[in-house]
Amino acid sequence: MTVRKLWIPVVTVLLMAASLTACAPEEAAAPADEESAGQEQPAADAGMGATATVGFRDLADGAEVTSPVKVCMEVTGVGLEPSGEVKAGYGHNHVLVNPSADEVAAITAGTMTSALVKDETHIHIGDGTDCSELTLTPGSYELMAVVGDGAHVPLNPPVVSQISITVK
Repeated sequence: MTVRKLWIPVVTVLLMAASLTACAPEEAAAPADEESAGQEQPAADAGMGATATVGFRDLADGAEVTSPVKVCMEVTGVGLEPSGEVKAGYGHNHVLVNPSADEVAAITAGTMTSALVKDETHIHIGDGTDCSELTLTPGSYELMAVVGDGAHVPLNPPVVSQISITVK
């Protein structure tokens, strides 16, 4: 067989391989909505990775503030949505005010499997947004941002952040 006769089958195979690659189904993208626009959306079957983070926006560790305190969180690597349905790759924010040592240990170790309670020191931001306003009396406080699933169970691996503030 001459080189000229081999050229046509080789080019045909290469073109077929390229067209199959171009037509291969892509992984489904996470649904975008107004609340999560601009937020990193992990694949729905990916679960939480080590790259997921939460932090306090405009509220630094050691800050002195007045009440009411606007607490906003920045979340990356997790899609934010309202509480309800539990879906991998999604959650919503919680703020814990002066959490107990046992609570901090269970959440940060990823061993808490029950829903966070909802009371004056366990604030659920279950509407899928990232801000809440806290009315706090003067004093020192530990704040813990926790991303929980649709059923209010802290994500595992944990997506948490802690800061100390003083309310004047």
